[in-house]
Amino acid sequence: MTIRRLYDHLEKIYPANMRLDWDNDGVMVSKNLDADIKKILLALDITNDVISYAKQNGYNVIVTHHPFLFEPIRSLCPDEYNAKAAMELLESNITVLSYHTRLDAAYEGVSRALCNLFEMEKVEEFGPPSEEYARVGYLKNAVGADKFSAFLKEKLHCEHIRTSFLPEKISKVAVLGGEGKEYIPFAKKTNCDVFVTGNVGYSAMIEAKRAGFSIFEVGHDYSETPVLSILKKNIEKETFGIAADIYPVIGNLLTI
Repeated sequence: MTIRRLYDHLEKIYPANMRLDWDNDGVMVSKNLDADIKKILLALDITNDVISYAKQNGYNVIVTHHPFLFEPIRSLCPDEYNAKAAMELLESNITVLSYHTRLDAAYEGVSRALCNLFEMEKVEEFGPPSEEYARVGYLKNAVGADKFSAFLKEKLHCEHIRTSFLPEKISKVAVLGGEGKEYIPFAKKTNCDVFVTGNVGYSAMIEAKRAGFSIFEVGHDYSETPVLSILKKNIEKETFGIAADIYPVIGNLLTI
């Protein structure tokens, strides 16, 4: 099974026309796309820890959600982090493939992964025209805010949640993995009890507090990590016995 065959498979599932114009994804780094796949690692981002883990455990393919190379590399020297990381990956014969807004846009994408995790029913899409990446649906049973908060922490493995307002009962839930600020007006129109997203920022939370609109910020990374399970399933359909392993650390930033 070659890396190119995996790449072609993912291009069929997440075609380039799903990518937003400002985005950069697909092949990030590769010394040889025709090399055989040894092991596949799935991660949200390329970090020093992810690279070290891949090298130590024999992975020669890393598939990420966030693009490893988003801004141009302007200097190929070890003083520039992305250049240094790219050189390390090439020297280690590790290919990096990234699928960013394509995974956001996919029906079985970032937000749908949250719905699956929360076992939501009657799920529908919402958002601005041509970018209906968010989802809204119903929990199996209405719960109070405290119980829902505990449920989110258990499902997402996150330690903290920041909220603007605590509703008495939660049944209808809107979700969007990642940055949710631009989706707040659309979430309000769904008449949801709570909008669960990665982050919206302080000012947006204060405005929501004044409006009595409930937003639960669970953390950008925690809100998007569940999509790796869908990515794993889609990759393993094609790799004929080569498992795709999810990087075991959830959350890229430290909580102290």
